[in-house]
Amino acid sequence: MKTIKNYLDSLFLNVPKTPETEKAKEDLLSNMEDHYYELINEGKSEQEAIGTVISEFGSIDELLAELELDKEQRKDNEFLDAIGLEEAFEFWATVRRFALVVSLGILSFCFALSGVVFANYGSIISVLAVIFFFILVAIGVGLIVPNGMKYSKTLEVLEDRPLTQRTREKANEKLKDYEKSFRSGLTVGIGLCILAIPCIIFFGELLGLAVLGASLFFSIAGIGVFLIVYTSIIYNGFKKTDENQLLYLR
Repeated sequence: MKTIKNYLDSLFLNVPKTPETEKAKEDLLSNMEDHYYELINEGKSEQEAIGTVISEFGSIDELLAELELDKEQRKDNEFLDAIGLEEAFEFWATVRRFALVVSLGILSFCFALSGVVFANYGSIISVLAVIFFFILVAIGVGLIVPNGMKYSKTLEVLEDRPLTQRTREKANEKLKDYEKSFRSGLTVGIGLCILAIPCIIFFGELLGLAVLGASLFFSIAGIGVFLIVYTSIIYNGFKKTDENQLLYLR
């Protein structure tokens, strides 16, 4: 029975919620359920009964025509609070900014670790390394925390709201366009993280420069993580709007 209900929900997804349409939907569900049980009693299997009920269902446009609902009007005005293209573009721009600042914040943490490994290189270098560490950590926190709070507020405005048909189509288009960049960023990022590991071995074991090897490890791995996080957040933003699930971006 859940299959029939989900089928009706998908058909009425772009239909304005009015007392008439809600009543029509309830009546249809009731009639389809009654027909389903009739078929079951006749000896049909569950799958056969569901297939028959759905195949015998008339066109939803015919039903809406009876309710005097204009199809074009429904397409442009699906819901009073639906997320339109302009608001969606603003959201995607916010996602890009958030992806950048979060990635830079993480990169700052990695560079902070890259510099602090020099803390045992003499008194002056030690002081500079510690100062460098705390400055970069502060920058990272300053980038991530306030922008994360701002991003959460943006989601609160958009969550639990549907997308218009045009917005879903544009989200799907942008998702496909960004897939190549996402794969490239993910591949290069993972490659850099893997490449960072031999740095410790090469500089530490072969050249006797363990500190330099550790510093390069954090730097190279940090750049790799930057690419992974940046492209993943943007891709996830397009993907979630394409699926009409802004709620789960949190």
